[in-house]
Amino acid sequence: MDLKDLKSIELSGHFLASEIFYSRQYKVVTIANESPLHRVQLRLAIRLSHELLEPIRHQSNNMKKDSKIVISGGCRNAETHKAMIRYNPIPPSQTSDHSFLNHYWPIGVGATDFYIPGFFTQAMEILYKWVVKNIDPELYGQIIIYPESTHSFIHISNPKSVLGMVGAVIRIPEDKKRLIYTRKNGYKSFNETLDFS
Repeated sequence: MDLKDLKSIELSGHFLASEIFYSRQYKVVTIANESPLHRVQLRLAIRLSHELLEPIRHQSNNMKKDSKIVISGGCRNAETHKAMIRYNPIPPSQTSDHSFLNHYWPIGVGATDFYIPGFFTQAMEILYKWVVKNIDPELYGQIIIYPESTHSFIHISNPKSVLGMVGAVIRIPEDKKRLIYTRKNGYKSFNETLDFS
């Protein structure tokens, strides 16, 4: 499957497969080559788009008309994972859900990082709090805000329950489900009283 194919696949009303399975940073298609796996990866991306990205996009448009979600990180394969270890200021997790079941971490169930042009840190924090308050926590695996990046961005993943019985055993602990990352403090569990700084 190449970039042209991915651009023709609509995951939901506002998201294309190319947004999740093409790394603009490393200029590489990240969906698996083998057919059974890439079909499953597409299903995970469809679920992520419908259940999470579309409601978040709707809310961002309530906050600012015509706002657009830009996916800055979707599926990672072994090649992009190694490149991120070498070049990224925030090292990627070996057990990241960005793997979309790829071989380097075969139980990663799909995740995206996104930002919204024109939404500075405060607006992204408001959007993050909206997700925590309004989206059923059973619908996502983890949500993390990175307020100090060039573009403040949010990471959100499918829940492990998409793996069925296996997923029920490997649920994310509550204190790791909603996080804030800062250079000073690393990853901290979010609660309503915690300051983002």
